[in-house]
Amino acid sequence: MEILSHFRTIEELTKTLSREQGLLSEMFEKRKLMKFPVGVALELVGGNEVRLRRLVDYGVLVETGNTIEIESDYLNFFEEVLNVNEEISVLSVQECINTLKEYIGYFLQETNANRKAGYQDSVRQLLKKTGFRTLKNVVDLKRNMDNAYKQEPNYIIKKKKLQNLDEKSHSIRSMIRECEKLMDNEQAFFLMANDPHMAKTCSDVKHDFMETYHALMEIDRQIIVYINQIEQQNQLYKKIRKLKYLQDQLLIKTDTNLLQVLEENNPLWMESRQYSKIRLSLEMLRENDHIVAVLRRIAERNGLKKTARTEAEPLRRGTGEHDSNSQRR
Repeated sequence: MEILSHFRTIEELTKTLSREQGLLSEMFEKRKLMKFPVGVALELVGGNEVRLRRLVDYGVLVETGNTIEIESDYLNFFEEVLNVNEEISVLSVQECINTLKEYIGYFLQETNANRKAGYQDSVRQLLKKTGFRTLKNVVDLKRNMDNAYKQEPNYIIKKKKLQNLDEKSHSIRSMIRECEKLMDNEQAFFLMANDPHMAKTCSDVKHDFMETYHALMEIDRQIIVYINQIEQQNQLYKKIRKLKYLQDQLLIKTDTNLLQVLEENNPLWMESRQYSKIRLSLEMLRENDHIVAVLRRIAERNGLKKTARTEAEPLRRGTGEHDSNSQRR
């Protein structure tokens, strides 16, 4: 069995990932579109085969024939950090709960004060991790539910995906109840671990669980709505296909009441709305002050500042004669 090399320091790991960020970014963006050829990967590292071989030897990349892909641990890390993962890991929450039970048992049986404090810190970190993973699973569940309904073109697969997500929702709820039961039953541990940080962590985790419960209730309701809509769309699709078959066989008039249904329906809803301009008479505008006030309000609402033309003052007789005499001069 071949033993892979490994990074010995965080600095060595981050430097390697930073140097090869161009290749890793390209492979991550195309992780679902194609098998990445080794030749293309070699071009992205500047033709340096040593650099590409180092990524393979250190387990960052996995080479299969003439193709290469990101190793699953690094791929899962990138997806979780960038919040683009599609897998809902209920097992990770269960693993946290099982490890919690182990560390609580170690704490209660340990006699050394330093090691006891270490187990206590581990329990606190695991509680925070459990609350965080639970909330993250709910966010992933909501995103996957919307994607399954809006993006999946196959009705059968779409319905199956939603049913599987509904089962995962119930599994998350069961994990929460199990963790709450653990926190309630291990009173001896929390009494002995009289720590304000531990108390705050427990309070934060319970708050996270409460938010998760509310989110799961909404997700369950939305899944039911989506499944019912899929059933309705599927029934409509079947009816349309049957009508198309009868139309092709020239049996649609004799085997269906389609013509009768169309005659009973009012087809006006399919027509576009007709707009007609109504012009008010000058007599109505002159005599009805209420209509003028309504028109002014409509003009102000539409931003029309100039609503009427001002009339010129009548010319005086003397002024007119003076002007005409001036013009003759």
